[in-house]
Amino acid sequence: MTRRALILPTLLALAGVLMLAGCIYIPTFGVSVEGTSNLQKKVGAADSKKPIRLNTSTRSEVEQVFGQPYDAKVDGTQTVYAWTRRWGIAWLPLCFWNRLGYVPDDRTKWFLLTYNSDHVLVKVELLELQPPPLASRPRVESIKAR
Repeated sequence: MTRRALILPTLLALAGVLMLAGCIYIPTFGVSVEGTSNLQKKVGAADSKKPIRLNTSTRSEVEQVFGQPYDAKVDGTQTVYAWTRRWGIAWLPLCFWNRLGYVPDDRTKWFLLTYNSDHVLVKVELLELQPPPLASRPRVESIKAR
């Protein structure tokens, strides 16, 4: 047999094995899919050269760099930014009940920024909470309580 004659049987055998596996995980290595980019890289101490600095930057400066927050307290003392990264996709060739045909492995990090009464940034917290799928978005008070 020639190489060309082996291509079709090889592809059919490979497709059969993949279908029997039921679920194929395809890594995507943490690509950003939604929300603010990595806030950690842009926030630093008061003497750093990063665009946002603790005890120096105001809330309006933070919003200029990162845009509107995901959520905020009414009194303006805390804001939340979300950053979602996709670590992989589970492709489900035999799961016809799943209309998408795949399940993303997304992980969200929440950045809770706290401001003083003068609206100066005084604290940044990184929270890795995973809200359940289809849940309403968490409010600042519920994030703080956890």
